Amino acid sequence: MIKKLVSMFSHGPLHLVIIIVALIWIFPSVGLLITSFRSSADVAASGWWTIFEHPFNFTYYTLENYQEVILKIGIGKAFLNTLLITIPATIIP
Repeated sequence: MIKKLVSMFSHGPLHLVIIIVALIWIFPSVGLLITSFRSSADVAASGWWTIFEHPFNFTYYTLENYQEVILKIGIGKAFLNTLLITIPATIIP
């Protein structure tokens, strides 16, 4: 029992450092995800962290960015082509 406590406290700082590094690593990705749901005008006017002032007001969120990427730029067709190649390549080997 004492060995478990000593082990837990000796590894505690390491676990804390790992958690801090993971949070720092994830932080920009969260910002990109939030920004992807904001309009271009909102992105130009303020930072992504301002979304936390009104997190449940869904009038500030939009799917226009995703619609533009999938429909206008053609990433939807590229994604479908990727699926058509990778799924058979994974199943058939």
